[in-house]
Amino acid sequence: MFDWIHPPEDWVGGVMPVDLEVGANGSICITITHLTAYRQGFRFGFAALTKEKPGVICKEALDIARQGTEDPDSLSLYFGVEFADGRRADSQTSWITIHGGALGPSGFPKSFPPDPEEEIFVQAGGVAASDRRFSGGGWVWPLPPQGPLTFWMGWPAADLPVQPTRIDAAPLLDAVSAGRPLWGDA
Repeated sequence: MFDWIHPPEDWVGGVMPVDLEVGANGSICITITHLTAYRQGFRFGFAALTKEKPGVICKEALDIARQGTEDPDSLSLYFGVEFADGRRADSQTSWITIHGGALGPSGFPKSFPPDPEEEIFVQAGGVAASDRRFSGGGWVWPLPPQGPLTFWMGWPAADLPVQPTRIDAAPLLDAVSAGRPLWGDA
């Protein structure tokens, strides 16, 4: 019933290893580190690496936000996905912040249950941070159709504009067959 919210708990997904740079400037680099495919969607992992502590990079923007003069969403790492058929969803309803928490609502779909032919559900989570590394991941439902799969990533507060990076969805879709039931009885 709720298989769109998160990966199945009784299934091991097929891993598609990637090292995909989705944004970089002189002080930060964001990469997608892996994709894990399930029958109904995929998980993604990412890492944002900085030359300096994220707080140093974003200090001016954080000061502005504390004063209430700028939208706090501009301080967040932005993630979006676009399918070959034009469907698109992003983290505007489920922000990943440099502090590891969500700034807004979890971003449930327009309809309940959602229509996989019309909607994409993106849920971020599992965030960890150190001095110069901010990593995390999330869930995208449903699986994309054949064709280009576009990731939109950026970190406006770190002077990294949101930009597209395209891959072919075929290897991700092929990785579904490498998945298996966790206990052999699913």
